[in-house]
Amino acid sequence: MDQLEELLQSRLWLWGDVLTVVDIQMFTSLVRFDVVYHTLFKCNWKRAFDYRQLWSLVRRIYCLPGVADTVRVDDIATHYYKSLPDLNPRGIVPCGPDILAILRGARRLLDSAQHSESTMRNLARGLGIW
Repeated sequence: MDQLEELLQSRLWLWGDVLTVVDIQMFTSLVRFDVVYHTLFKCNWKRAFDYRQLWSLVRRIYCLPGVADTVRVDDIATHYYKSLPDLNPRGIVPCGPDILAILRGARRLLDSAQHSESTMRNLARGLGIW
């Protein structure tokens, strides 16, 4: 993740100037990371949220039309924590972190803004999603 974070210092997308399947695949992993991988799989050196550029990638993709409707963090957590009894014998599903609150906030700000394209880009840059 450190290498990907460094790569995103100089570009918006992982594989060049446009959104590709590589970015979408990373998005699906990063959405799960803090909720599942960090705790259940003990990948807890850092949270995905702690990587500014990677989390900006998550927010950019989440704000794309139709993406937010497909992200069901509760279902993701329940599936992982309930289906791996060797790692979680009691089937306890933690209640956090609430990554959707952060993602929804970024989406609401973009949706409510009625501005020119340049103003929207500046707003998105300020939110760290562009």
